[in-house]
Amino acid sequence: MPAGASTSTRRRRFDGVNHAEGVARGAGGLSGTLRVSASVCFSRIHVMPRLPEFLAQHPSIDVNLIVNDRFVNLADEGVDLALRTGSLADTSLNIRRIGQSHRRVMATSAYWKTNEKPKTPDDLLAHECVILEREGKLFDEWLFRKGALESTMKMRGRLKVSAGEGLREAVLSGLGIAIVSEWLFSPELASGAVESALDDWSLPMQDLWAVFPLGGLDGAKAREFVAFVERCMAAP
Repeated sequence: MPAGASTSTRRRRFDGVNHAEGVARGAGGLSGTLRVSASVCFSRIHVMPRLPEFLAQHPSIDVNLIVNDRFVNLADEGVDLALRTGSLADTSLNIRRIGQSHRRVMATSAYWKTNEKPKTPDDLLAHECVILEREGKLFDEWLFRKGALESTMKMRGRLKVSAGEGLREAVLSGLGIAIVSEWLFSPELASGAVESALDDWSLPMQDLWAVFPLGGLDGAKAREFVAFVERCMAAP
């Protein structure tokens, strides 16, 4: 808000926000359409399975889930909320961190039956690694920590993919290992189809962010959805 805005002007603007949210809530709670952007893989594993509960809790809300792996411009595309993982280069965004996941060295249990699990980060060089390449950046260098020990590894792999869904399918097809967050293989880790390695070493955590449009307050529906996702991701 401009520095010269009067107190009465500020009050009218905030009253307008409060009135709009009051209308959105309606007599029976929140209502209207909520437009949410999320990546393909995260949507399929972590959003879609939980949507029935959210929709049951809020029968007057319609959810328009925009599923893709590109970074949408929220204001230009009328998006109320984006769920994004990893580091965010644009620090001016209206964001809130709502979760964290450990990164692990992952491969299928079948792969580990025929390939010895690494005991140190150096042992990873004996394995083919499926590497994420996004917008010209290779995610092939990782810092491993164990107490006072540190080891930076530049992974080698013939296969590079541009999205998390590609990493999943490559690993599940037995094409090698990947260094990814536990979120990417939550169902398979639970079933035992995928196993992690080097669990006594730590890797940088992966963050989950709620991103709201710039230049405005995040709406009541978006805040409610974020709180719901936050509770779900914190559950075992």
